Formats: sequence, structure tokens, C-alpha cells
Amino acid sequence: MTGWSTFAFVLLIVSGFVLWIPRRISGMSLARAATPACPATLRARYFNWHTVVGFWCAPVLLVLAVTGVVLAFPWANRLLYTIAGSPLPQAVQRNDGAPADGGRAAAQTRAAATAPNFRAVDTAWASAVTHLPTWRSIVVRIPPRADMPLSFTITDAAHWNRFDRSQMTVSGKTGEVLRFEPYEEVSRGQKWRGWARFAHTGELGGLTGQVLAGAASAGAAVLVWTGMSLALRRLLRSGSVSGEVVGAPVAVQRPRAAIPEPNRQVEQS
Repeated sequence: MTGWSTFAFVLLIVSGFVLWIPRRISGMSLARAATPACPATLRARYFNWHTVVGFWCAPVLLVLAVTGVVLAFPWANRLLYTIAGSPLPQAVQRNDGAPADGGRAAAQTRAAATAPNFRAVDTAWASAVTHLPTWRSIVVRIPPRADMPLSFTITDAAHWNRFDRSQMTVSGKTGEVLRFEPYEEVSRGQKWRGWARFAHTGELGGLTGQVLAGAASAGAAVLVWTGMSLALRRLLRSGSVSGEVVGAPVAVQRPRAAIPEPNRQVEQS
């Protein structure tokens, strides 16, 4: 439901931009759309606020909404990889490379698996630090069972992009590195997917980006408020006008035939 609401919000932003485009784009029209005012009537005031807030917040809201659609729908995620010309990443095998069959032996092995071995986590952490000594931050996902691999997400301080993240998969049993994908070798689609993830929350632009995302989200509430108010006023106004035209009684007078006046004789005395 959230994904479809985000998709509908994208359509609202695009349709609002199309409706706003003036017949002739000039400096006067842009200044009128970008400058807040306080007209005398409430309807004109709401229209000005709706236009001004949409002018400044619509670009940021469009980025937030489009990236939200990419994160919400698998078809949008596949479309992103297709545009980037990259294949979808393969899922990591969850049993250290052993074939995942549904046999009884595999079920018994999974049932006999113990809780996470935190000593193995320390060994895997040391392997991750060895592979990327210039790390800035490391995030590790500890699996619920000891026979499952550990996933590391490592941010490299040597790159200008603060969200360049290398991926590493380490065996939970032996501490052996099963897979290591540095950021330089990550496909274009994976890089775009990471940018979409952090652009959606505004983190891609640091503190400034997060402030802009928060201000645009507050502006979205103003757009909904003023837009609904204008729509209801227009609806009520059209209903009252139509009621006056259709329901008002009309008096029709038939033309009366001319009645000849009787001849009057004036008697003179």
C-alpha cells in the first residue's frame, strides 16, 4: 500500500507540474510562481501558497518519490538495473556454498545448527579489516545460526563518496572470506541502487540534503492542505451554480390577445 501511495504521489507531482506550465514562460511568470504573497481573498491566498510551495518543493519531492518507488517495487528495481545496463546481483548462498536441497539430511543439519558463534564473528571481523585497512565504518549482519555466513558492509574512507560500500561475505565457521566486492568493482546498477537508497532519505547530500528532504516533506503537507481546499471550494461553487441554474423556477407569461374596448358614447347634456 505504501508503494502504490508513493507511485500515486509521483503522478500527482508530474500532473501538477504540467498544469502549472504557463502558455508563455517568462521572467514575470516565474517570479509570480516563486514569490509568496498574501492576497485579500482566501482562495487567492491558497492558490499562491500552493503554487509557491510546489515551485520550490516539487523537485525535491520528485526525487524522494521516484527513489521510493525504486525501493518499493521489484519491477522498478529491475528497470533501474536495465537502464544502467547491469545484471541483477545474484543472491548469496546461505549455507557456505553447499547446494540448497530440501532433503532430509539438509533439514537435520539445519536443525542441529547451534546459536551464533561470536568467536567466529571476531575472526571474520579481523578478515574484513585486513581486506580493507582504510575502512571508515563496518556493519555486520550476524546470522541466527552458526552455519550461515556473515555479511559485512564496509565504507572506505579513501573515497570521496561517503556512501561507497564494499560487500564481503565471510564463513561463520572458519572465518574464510567467501566473497569480496570492493566498491570499484561494483556494477553501475548497484551503485545507482545505493544512490537511490540514500537519496530517498536525503542522506546523499549530507546534513543539507536531510534538511531539504525534511523541508520538502513539510511542504508536501501544505500542498495537500491547499490543494484539497481549492478543490472543495471549486466543487461547492460549481454545485451551487448548477443548482441555481437548474432548480430556479422560471415564470413564463403567455401573450394575451388584444381585447377590443367597447365603444363608449359620451352623452352631452
